[in-house]
Amino acid sequence: MIKLILRPNDISEIVGFNGNIDVNQLKPMIETSQRISLKNVFGDDLLTKLQEPILTGVYVTILENFAIPILAWHSASLYLSLNTIKTANNGSYKLSGNNGDALPTASEIKDMALSYKNVAISYENQFLEFMKTQNIPEFKQENRTTNRIIPWY
Repeated sequence: MIKLILRPNDISEIVGFNGNIDVNQLKPMIETSQRISLKNVFGDDLLTKLQEPILTGVYVTILENFAIPILAWHSASLYLSLNTIKTANNGSYKLSGNNGDALPTASEIKDMALSYKNVAISYENQFLEFMKTQNIPEFKQENRTTNRIIPWY
């Protein structure tokens, strides 16, 4: 288990999700996004540094202005993509809306997830531009990319 740098409740505040989402449903999305998306952009050394309990200087800026927003938007995208069907002991079932709300179509959910992912990628690009002006030992600019040739979800 890794130390998450984003609390599940932060997602609601950052991306505007309704606060009634079960945080236990968000935690796996945060962990997966941190292990994959943040690691791809930040690298192992910087990501490890950002998990330290006390940060100062440029590391606080990186955490607050880039890592947390990137992680929130990627986690939200992943949640939307994977959370429309649940699996339990009695099988798989599709989630339904409350109070007779019309459910979005699969295409609408996919579009929304892609929009969330695009916001995350915009933050990644801003981070990479910011890092061109920084000289910190935990980050190697070469081989860092935000290109996603084949989305895996």
